[in-house]
Amino acid sequence: MPSNVTCSVLGCERAADARGWCQAHWRRWRQSGDLHIDIPIRHKRLCSVPACDRLQKIRGWCAGHERRFRVTGDVQAGKPWRSGPHIPAEERFWSKVDASGDCWEWRGFRQFRYGRFHLPGRQTVVAHRFAYEILLGPNPVGMEIDHLCRNRGCVNPDHLEAVTAKENTRRSLGYRAACRWPLRRQTERRDPSCRAYLI
Repeated sequence: MPSNVTCSVLGCERAADARGWCQAHWRRWRQSGDLHIDIPIRHKRLCSVPACDRLQKIRGWCAGHERRFRVTGDVQAGKPWRSGPHIPAEERFWSKVDASGDCWEWRGFRQFRYGRFHLPGRQTVVAHRFAYEILLGPNPVGMEIDHLCRNRGCVNPDHLEAVTAKENTRRSLGYRAACRWPLRRQTERRDPSCRAYLI
């Protein structure tokens, strides 16, 4: 309709859109069947759980309480993501390790080929550092844990050594330099572990 036509409802000066009414009157008619009824503004409802001031989402609860009910069966239960019996961190850690070969491979989450492990109440830690702490004691101050086997996913304590950052960098650069082209083919014959690095 042309923009100079106004709403056909008396007293309304807005532009007409559908059926000769403005959008507000058309919505009122569509929702209630009456043009002149005042539709009350919906007030946002709060979660029905006492002392919760979050907005209601599902079943009268906020999203967090609904998730707790779905997971634990109780709205007032503890944190929803911790259902079932508590498993000690060391037991969870060793359940993610495949110790069948010479290198004990990390089967859990990896980032930049290093195994990552989440400790309760702490951030995610690197798996080989955690294995070193469990089996050989705390990490020495100012030292890094180096993989002697050059396998970043290995958590075997026999393959881990505490070295300075400079030594760790020197070892990794020396290893990479030995595996680079054009000497790659000669090096592969002498050192088969270079193939694992290049793959």
